[in-house]
Amino acid sequence: MDSGLEHPFDLGLVNYHKHPSDANYVVYRFKDKNRADHFEQLLVKDKIWYERSNPEADEKEYYLIAIHKKNFGKTQKLNYETEGKFKKPLIKSGFLRYFFVLFMIALVTLAALGYCRRNVYLEEKTRQIEQGTSN
Repeated sequence: MDSGLEHPFDLGLVNYHKHPSDANYVVYRFKDKNRADHFEQLLVKDKIWYERSNPEADEKEYYLIAIHKKNFGKTQKLNYETEGKFKKPLIKSGFLRYFFVLFMIALVTLAALGYCRRNVYLEEKTRQIEQGTSN
């Protein structure tokens, strides 16, 4: 099986895992119906066979879609596309996002300038020590 499916601990970082009873299948789990429906539409469009399970009233609300492991590479791309479509930005305000980016660029620039100036200072001190005249 692909090394991408081997997870020693399921911390919820990915939304897929091996099928519990059949190692030839991979199960994708989605927390909301919109994501599951979008993923299903992509599977139908790409003509990939799948099985879908909808949650019952007393279960945790996970929509499960099982695919054969031979299609894992294709479905992983579709899964990324689905997650990307429904992903919300970490910082919702456009002003704050651009401010944060500019702030980080300024910090990196200041760090680079400080590094360069410190090298010049160290080279001057090294020259002074080599010449035997230190201040």
